[in-house]
Amino acid sequence: MYHVQGRHSGPLVLNTGDVESLMVSSSRTVARKIETISTQMSSFEFFLFCFC
Repeated sequence: MYHVQGRHSGPLVLNTGDVESLMVSSSRTVARKIETISTQMSSFEFFLFCFC
């Protein structure tokens, strides 16, 4: 369980499964975007894109 202390309201309790599924779905979306970008660019351009 993750406890996040709210400023005005009480502590917000998140389920571990909810957090994990959220992280998994977002990482899949990011991986898909990276795959799409990397197929459109050369590896050197992709390297510059990541570090700029």
